[in-house]
Amino acid sequence: MLAHRRVVPRSIVLGGLGLCLWPTAAWADTGLAAPESAQPLERGHLESGLFSNTYYGLSDRLQLGLHPLLCFVLPHAELKVSWWRRGSAYLATVHRLAYPRPFLRLVAREGSAGLLPANSDVPHSLQTQNDVWITTTRIPGQSLSAWLGVSKALVGSSAEFPLLDFPFLYQRFADLHAPWVARAGVALEGHLARSVYYSFDTRGWLFRLDEPELAAAVVESTLVGGWEPRSDWRVALGLKSALGNFPIGVRMHLLPFVDVRHAF
Repeated sequence: MLAHRRVVPRSIVLGGLGLCLWPTAAWADTGLAAPESAQPLERGHLESGLFSNTYYGLSDRLQLGLHPLLCFVLPHAELKVSWWRRGSAYLATVHRLAYPRPFLRLVAREGSAGLLPANSDVPHSLQTQNDVWITTTRIPGQSLSAWLGVSKALVGSSAEFPLLDFPFLYQRFADLHAPWVARAGVALEGHLARSVYYSFDTRGWLFRLDEPELAAAVVESTLVGGWEPRSDWRVALGLKSALGNFPIGVRMHLLPFVDVRHAF
């Protein structure tokens, strides 16, 4: 049986660290990238966020992404590959690798910062994610995207270790305990006015752990509003919600966030 404990979300700081795993949305027709779409950055362009990923255009078809600060505790890298474009339609794949052991060991402690038991035996592991993205920008000033993917982890030890059931992190680390995790989502983003940005996305995870009662479906929605004083700057406020079958039962969790992004 899979060992786990119910952990009450007591550390917004550590939760926010995990939230850095995904970027806030952006619109490619400004000086900013579009991480929530099939559109890559142009070659040589660089974009960085205060609490989200940094992106660099390796070529007009390849985009590299990572979070510079998060890499110290959760080494990872993401590659977006653009395969096809016709008019306002785009097709791309996104591939991500992560080594979660340093982060999991960091949160395995006693006290309010502990998200796992202090004596947790965290094995070496490698998380892989592969997604297919399609995007259309047919409506001027708006971008509509959909994606489908799967994540799977290679765990180097058969030893059981506790399940990380912290909201918003639970589904992102579920592949350490599940054979695979199916993922899908849709995103709409654009501008309501010249300097007023918005985005809305919904994404879902579906997986089954070793214990039947831990079969889970989690749905997240994110609403973002932003102000762009210039085309290469954005200040954004957002709210994330997660509704799903967590180990403690069906729950809904909310998390506000802020981000500042700049394109170089």
